[in-house]
Amino acid sequence: MFKALGSLAAKYPRIVVSIWIAILLGSVFLSPKLEQQLSISAFNNMNSESTDARADIKTQFNDQSPQKLILLVESGDIRPSDPAFKQYILSLENEMKNNPAVSTIESAFSSDNPALLIADTNAAIINVNMTSDDSTTMRYVEVIKRDIIPKLPDSNDFTVQITGAPGIAYDLNTIGKQNVTKVESIALPIVFLLLVLVFRSLVAAFIPLIIGIFTILVATAGSYLVAVNMPLYILITNIITMLGLGVAIDYALFVTQRFREELSIHSDKRVAAVNAIGTTGRSVFFAGITVAISLSSLLVPNSMLARSIAVGGILVTVVSLLLALTLLPAMLVLLGKKIDLLKIKLPNLKKQAANPNAFVKKLMTYPIRFLLIGIVLTGLFAPSVFDIEIHEPAGAYTELPKSSEARQAMEKIVDHAGVGNIFPIQVLIRNEDRTMYEKESLAELERISRSIGQLDHVENVISLTTVNSASAATTDQLYDLYIQRDGFPSDAQQQLQTLVSKDERASIVYVIPEASPGSPETRELVHRLRDDLSKLMSPGYTMDVTGDTAIGLDFDAQFIRNIPMILAISIFLTFVLLLITFRSVILPIKAIVLNLFVTVNTLGFLVLMFQYAHIPGTHEAALNINTPVIVFALLFGLSIDYQVMLVSRIKEHYDKSGNNEAAIVHGYSKTSGMINGAAAIMITVFGAFYFADLQIVREIGVGLALAIFIDAVIVRTIVVPTSMKLLGRLNWWFPKFRQGQKQAQLLGTTPPE
Repeated sequence: MFKALGSLAAKYPRIVVSIWIAILLGSVFLSPKLEQQLSISAFNNMNSESTDARADIKTQFNDQSPQKLILLVESGDIRPSDPAFKQYILSLENEMKNNPAVSTIESAFSSDNPALLIADTNAAIINVNMTSDDSTTMRYVEVIKRDIIPKLPDSNDFTVQITGAPGIAYDLNTIGKQNVTKVESIALPIVFLLLVLVFRSLVAAFIPLIIGIFTILVATAGSYLVAVNMPLYILITNIITMLGLGVAIDYALFVTQRFREELSIHSDKRVAAVNAIGTTGRSVFFAGITVAISLSSLLVPNSMLARSIAVGGILVTVVSLLLALTLLPAMLVLLGKKIDLLKIKLPNLKKQAANPNAFVKKLMTYPIRFLLIGIVLTGLFAPSVFDIEIHEPAGAYTELPKSSEARQAMEKIVDHAGVGNIFPIQVLIRNEDRTMYEKESLAELERISRSIGQLDHVENVISLTTVNSASAATTDQLYDLYIQRDGFPSDAQQQLQTLVSKDERASIVYVIPEASPGSPETRELVHRLRDDLSKLMSPGYTMDVTGDTAIGLDFDAQFIRNIPMILAISIFLTFVLLLITFRSVILPIKAIVLNLFVTVNTLGFLVLMFQYAHIPGTHEAALNINTPVIVFALLFGLSIDYQVMLVSRIKEHYDKSGNNEAAIVHGYSKTSGMINGAAAIMITVFGAFYFADLQIVREIGVGLALAIFIDAVIVRTIVVPTSMKLLGRLNWWFPKFRQGQKQAQLLGTTPPE
């Protein structure tokens, strides 16, 4: 099958190249549109108590806008009491009111709310409630920054920072794009130098680089087509760049190197291309399918981030395979021996060595000794995994770099209002048979509010029974007071609308915690509210707890429940695919065990570096709950690449010679340089993401860089060859199913002769 594919590309190279150029042009047109389709919320597709309650609050209560922009207006010299300050705020409001998606605007001047002025500063807060979806609102942030603020009179005397969920998402999206540019500027020059070292030819070095860039463009366009029908998270662009530069370049390197090797044997460039695809192309195909299968396990949890990484990663892998098996051989045929043009003269250390296979032969001489050393080195950081703490960060502004406008503005607002007031816990109380203004309901709310106030780490409780407690101390007095609510001043009526639903059968109790939303104290408080209050509710009343902390906890619980299924799917499908690839039972099991070991070691390293902040530029914090599973899925697929390349070459020689040790030495010597070069490229690309400004991206990048280093330098260099030496003929044990063998041969899965 693979030789037939190679023959097709070799026979019609110009047609194949023309088809891919047309695809590239279409991708250039579609890929810029991806950004407009991406979602800013990681929880849009989650079903839980907290997300359902938040959705009910947004639809059933007034002034609970689906999207809220928060603008922080500051001046160096002009004080809020100065008419110029008021005029600037009102001018800004008037400009924003021209957008039909803006429902209401609140400020100290238009709403007569002095609480929106930050005391002892020249700063004021504007709340902009919007009815548009999250992506449209995020784009409106750009409109405010680009079209509204610069055109206001006296704009040089004021600074405006935008925060709130859309403002944070805008910065997150901007930083994500900046990360991609930064990583490309760091990684691409180093990757090119590594390719020059591997190929010793500028022309050959450019080929994998072109394939990598091509992959990113096509995969981005493909992600846009998916995003039109399925919500995807804004960080997908980072994973496309990460894998596009790593996986695509590696696959192109493997095929190109094999083509050059075959070209030195066969003078016919078409034969060389066909043989390269029939051997290394086959290995690359199964390596890529393994990556795609491993990534598909990330579709199991109902996590938009994990799903987006799965979609982006699978698209990158599939595009990489298609390019490596079609466009690449066509390009190689067109180049022929010109592939070695512009040679770079570098010392060949392998040829200079007295015995280039000395190391692997030493491994064969002392396999037990080296195997034990390899296992110890592979598990160096593993003990730290027992200290791992993982959860979804609540209050996403803390994930932004300190230079972010949205973070700076939110920190100032939190300092002014208190973190608990900005990120309150919301308890939604319902009774389908009674209104919240009836005596029984008021008594229930009073009892619940009092019980909540007695819990640890609660700073304040705001409810229908506490906002007017000064003028109505008892339930009867409250009842009499609220009978007259239609005559309340407008600001008092507006406050009631934030506490009681439109049908008056639900009410919100705002619990103001003492600590930040992601702190252990606030997380424990949510658990106490759910456990204790549910037992106190009177018949007919129900309660749900929501807010940023509750949503984060529900996401954590849902994600953790899915981890066993993610592991099971990835391990089982990888085992089946490797069973077909290697036609061995032992080798897939060993590969899976080693991968799990490397994953555990990598997580232990991340605990030391990020959770305990032993790496520069970090602070002590729990790992993002998405990180371990994403690292597992990516590593499980990527590390199998090198296993497939090495073992396939060993088996190719073993099938000819029947000598296990000779096959190991041959396969090791033929692939070590190529695998080391490919691993160096992966490590460079992933390691460059250390310089990203988003914590989760840094965790994933650094984790994968270390994992690939361990996998290439220790596992594939020491553990795999020594374990295969000790296993001997058991390496190749496989049950004989004649019908299955015939089918495998028809599929082209038997090793080439």
